[in-house]
Amino acid sequence: MEWDRRTFLALLGSLPAGLWFRGARADGVEPRGRSQNVVRPRIAVVYGRSEAGKFDKGFNQLAFAGLEAACAGADVVVREFEPVGPGEEASMIVQAATEADLVVTVGWGLHVAAKEASRLSPSTRFSVIDAVVEQPRFQSLVFRENEGAFLAGYLAAEISSTRTIGFVGALSTPVIERFRAGYRGGAFHADPTLTVRETYIGTTGEAYHDPFKGLLAAERLIEQGADILFAAAGRSGLGVYQAAADHGVFAIGVDANQNFLHPGTMLTSVVKRVDTAVQRAVGSLIAGTWREGVVSLGLKEEGMRLALDGYNHDLIGEANWAKVEALRTQLIAGAVKAPASVGE
Repeated sequence: MEWDRRTFLALLGSLPAGLWFRGARADGVEPRGRSQNVVRPRIAVVYGRSEAGKFDKGFNQLAFAGLEAACAGADVVVREFEPVGPGEEASMIVQAATEADLVVTVGWGLHVAAKEASRLSPSTRFSVIDAVVEQPRFQSLVFRENEGAFLAGYLAAEISSTRTIGFVGALSTPVIERFRAGYRGGAFHADPTLTVRETYIGTTGEAYHDPFKGLLAAERLIEQGADILFAAAGRSGLGVYQAAADHGVFAIGVDANQNFLHPGTMLTSVVKRVDTAVQRAVGSLIAGTWREGVVSLGLKEEGMRLALDGYNHDLIGEANWAKVEALRTQLIAGAVKAPASVGE
């Protein structure tokens, strides 16, 4: 799509009411003794599309937590956008870029609109989560999802009684493929004879937003003998977790700690520390140390982890968790490598 000023103005006019910039200072308190003429850093965050907005119990909510942590007590102007319908993200990113010093986009795919918006707002900087944009004024924060998924696959192989586990991906993207490769790699590291069943929900971005299709995909894998299911499928994963609970098998959550969703069947969650990424991006702008380029976050940087809490402690057991921790240490040290692609 070719963008010009006419397109830009049309996009501004199409923004839904209530989704323009909101809020001012992060903590809502004016600093004492500060001149009203002080120029404050202006930060905009565009969350991934979700009917639940920034409180989606997943990716967005982690991003919000990171934003709050970075801005606590800081003299900044914060603005947030929460797209709900298809296509809203692009217009929101364009609007954010016209007024912010830094635009943070949360989630794969939003970098495309950010690249276009950067042409219309040549002084704005962008921190994009889950994508790499190699051009000036862009900071790309990506994760080594394969490392966290490797631990999950290893744990699944240690616990599976049917010796068959499953993977449900939203669609084939670089991020989902890293989850898939790591999960398979960890499982085969524990047991090379294990069977891993795999399926995808769709071929477009809508595959992240359909819990019913997630449920159907999970039931197909359960029928094939899988007794542990890892879903890397956004909101569609909620259907996978429901199917696991209905059939009395285990599920593994993703992005946020989702262990609480179905106590007794949520084995663990592969937590992707989006909060760490957002806090790092926003905090560096506030501190004046923001730099363009690629930032990679994995186990070593505490960008990925498996969740252990009161909901799943007894499901895993001390002995199995000790094995996971030992493997995590080996991965960080480089003694074991988590594959980033299938066949690696």
